[in-house]
Amino acid sequence: MVTPVMYLSEDLDQQLKDVELVNGTTCSGIVEIRHGDTWGRLCHSHWNLQAASVLCHQLNCGYAKSIQMEDGFVDGNGPIWRDAFHCKGTESCLWDCVQVTLGNPTCSAKEAATVTCSGLAESLRLSGGESRCAGRVEISLHGVWSRVLDDNWDIRDAHVVCTQLQCGTAEKAYYLPKSERGTGLVGLRSVQCTGNETQLMLCNTSYYQTVPTGVSEDVGVICSGESLCSRQMRLVNGTNRCAGRVELYHHGIWGTICDDNWDLSDANVVCKQLGCGHAIEAFVSAHYGEGSGQIWLDDVNCTGAESDLWACPSRAWGHHNCQHKEDAGVLCSDFLALRLVNGNDCAGRVEVFYNGTWGSVCSNRMSLLTAATMCKHLGCGDGGGIATDFKYGRGSGPTWLDHIECTEEHSSLWQCQSDPWDPQSCSNRAEETHITCTGNQKCVTETTASPTRAGKFFLSLFFFPSNDNLMSLILNR
Repeated sequence: MVTPVMYLSEDLDQQLKDVELVNGTTCSGIVEIRHGDTWGRLCHSHWNLQAASVLCHQLNCGYAKSIQMEDGFVDGNGPIWRDAFHCKGTESCLWDCVQVTLGNPTCSAKEAATVTCSGLAESLRLSGGESRCAGRVEISLHGVWSRVLDDNWDIRDAHVVCTQLQCGTAEKAYYLPKSERGTGLVGLRSVQCTGNETQLMLCNTSYYQTVPTGVSEDVGVICSGESLCSRQMRLVNGTNRCAGRVELYHHGIWGTICDDNWDLSDANVVCKQLGCGHAIEAFVSAHYGEGSGQIWLDDVNCTGAESDLWACPSRAWGHHNCQHKEDAGVLCSDFLALRLVNGNDCAGRVEVFYNGTWGSVCSNRMSLLTAATMCKHLGCGDGGGIATDFKYGRGSGPTWLDHIECTEEHSSLWQCQSDPWDPQSCSNRAEETHITCTGNQKCVTETTASPTRAGKFFLSLFFFPSNDNLMSLILNR
């Protein structure tokens, strides 16, 4: 008998220790995360099913069934963190999702995020796909996630997987290419299902919990899925998650939307669905570049009140009379950008782009560490000073933020604490922030979001060398 080996890295072990569910059960309760040495509950204001499902997956608790408050969840003590995790739903853990704290509202003790996961009984998962309803089949035996290998994998076997995961019916049963095969122990071999079983373990199998030998035929499945899994949406080629070309994931394929009748009502549904606020612009004529492959929807006609874009009237999926030069795009209100004006790329008056408008930042309680964080965010070195002579002039737009407080853990301004967004944050223009960056200066040229250890995120925002042209580049790309 082979003794199971726990394939648990130090980083993963740390990630599991930095998040937990309390005042419920093993797989349900109030979401608590740890910042440094302090535990606190997560604010519910930006909490959604995608992020909740990532957490359930991270805790080996299946997927998220609900994020509503349920009986038995009680108030707790300690801080309420304002972190917002913007997840696609396919990440391995919360720390892989983009995190934004800046400008988020405060929460009361009764406004903590909660989740009810499907539970530990869900010992099957699909890994490496575009959703939890597609990917390589893995099974948990004796607490260890293991591979499923089969030389005769077919649609009947795949159907049992989809049924067990509540992912609809099987649309495809396939073998993984060599580059995508798993590693480690084999959980099941030679699975033979009739297609009517409710769990994969109820099918006839030849071997289990063994060390792989010979050619390894890892198996995969694409399920029709439930609405959360089978269809997804993203914005592409727009410098961050809240601006770009609209793409939909359907039947295992990413595709675009034709711009026929595309307007702000349609764009509004996209922005709301992605947790990006409301629509600032609805773009046509492949404003964010032409996509490739499938064009999924045409003649979309939303009222703006729909919860999902695919709930709007349109032609049938895949039916259109368009080319990719007509791909639709959006710019949402939660698109964030940072710049320095009236100086140069690394010195000037601080402005942030929010809700479609550039505005100033107030300097109340601002520390040199916060100024340095802004400089790092802009790729302008690791040090910065706060100018007091206001030589970079006074702004004329809104004053968006006040009381920004960054710590040494923050490499992006978006991770720092602040008051909520308010167009009249400063008492007067004399409070506007002016900084001069020092040190090694190397401006970044593309958006990247790569997590490191749990609770620490490193986000580089697209930075334009010419501050005066940033908005025109956003709108006229």
